[in-house]
Amino acid sequence: MFEVEKEITLNDFLNTCDYHVTNGSKFLWECYGENTRVMSVETEYGAAECVFDFKTLMLYEISVHDKMKRLQCYRWIDKNFKQAYHGECKARNIDPCIFIDDIKQIETDTPDDILYKTYAILHNRSFEPDPVMVFDLEDESLKILEDYAKKENITLDEAMIKAIKNSIKKEKKRKK
Repeated sequence: MFEVEKEITLNDFLNTCDYHVTNGSKFLWECYGENTRVMSVETEYGAAECVFDFKTLMLYEISVHDKMKRLQCYRWIDKNFKQAYHGECKARNIDPCIFIDDIKQIETDTPDDILYKTYAILHNRSFEPDPVMVFDLEDESLKILEDYAKKENITLDEAMIKAIKNSIKKEKKRKK
């Protein structure tokens, strides 16, 4: 699925969670600035948090996990703050990919994807667990993929996945 990235708002998060806020506090890390707060939402099925600026209402991060299995953990971080977040993780000697107790948290790149997964987890709905990835392709590259997909009688998404897998294989061979 190809998507155009959109701005995500605090209201988007609250709508997704049915305005069922269960907790809130000051966010203690420095990577997002000094006016940050964390807001929590919890249902019997899952829990979600968002980190936001209480003056501008800008959203920096959303995370969600399944309370039932504790295997489905996702995080979205505003692309303009990912480097700052990962830098602070490194300074604190924290693995940014770990949710809790060595359970891996998957980063998703698109606001729509994290809102979709947050809603599904909090409401115990089924959902596509793979994260949506955003690719910025030039028209020429997109045309090549479209032609390949048509020739192979596959979808554009399937052609993209094949191209990514082939690139990974080539890179692994190159590094040997």
